Amino acid sequence: MSFLSLMASLGLNATGFESGLKRVQSLSHHVGGEISSELKGKLATAFGGAAIEEAFRRTSEYAHKLKDLNLRTGLSTDELQAFDFAAQRAGTSLESVITAIEKLGIAQAKSLGPQGAETFSALQRLGLSPEQIRNMEAGAENFKIIGETIKNADSSNWGQMLKDMTEAFGRSSRELIPMFVDGLDEAAKRLTEINGRLNPEQIDQMAEATDRWKEILRKSCPSSEGFHWASPSYGKRRVNGSPT
Repeated sequence: MSFLSLMASLGLNATGFESGLKRVQSLSHHVGGEISSELKGKLATAFGGAAIEEAFRRTSEYAHKLKDLNLRTGLSTDELQAFDFAAQRAGTSLESVITAIEKLGIAQAKSLGPQGAETFSALQRLGLSPEQIRNMEAGAENFKIIGETIKNADSSNWGQMLKDMTEAFGRSSRELIPMFVDGLDEAAKRLTEINGRLNPEQIDQMAEATDRWKEILRKSCPSSEGFHWASPSYGKRRVNGSPT
């Protein structure tokens, strides 16, 4: 099944997919140069073939992931995509960001308890006001505020800053530093400039496409749990996690 036929059969247009490609190209440029002309040529000539179908599969699965994380965290899909883009630019992951925001919420709650004075002071040094610390619904915004504080921190304060970050985000907090230094706002602006966001309608459509295609595979092959879902060209049977 060609890419265009796949899109048509699932009732989709290519807009969301194109947004995904724009994200990839921008990230590629950020970490070391434009997508090679050779690769562009291969993508163009394979537009009806496996390379683009695989990219479509990944974009659709990404949309499904965004929906799941939206339900889990309460963060909007726009916020999630901006955090993901910033994380990838800095060599970390959206999962690391989500975990950090969740741990920040735990730290905020701890800081308000009878033994929380030290944590409260750490969050203040990271740039949060008492009102912001008490606002348990503002995890994402507080995360951004802390990121801006770290970005602008004086090098002489890094020792204390690292201790405070560990108090706020846990032991893996150091992997967030490149993202904060790179700038969360800058990454979000860049994502907007390249029109790299999937809008809510596209996310719903592509997440539904994932579910519909898996259902097609399930009905056509009862053991389809061991198959790639994207297209017949990706229908390689897996045995113990390895393709045969």
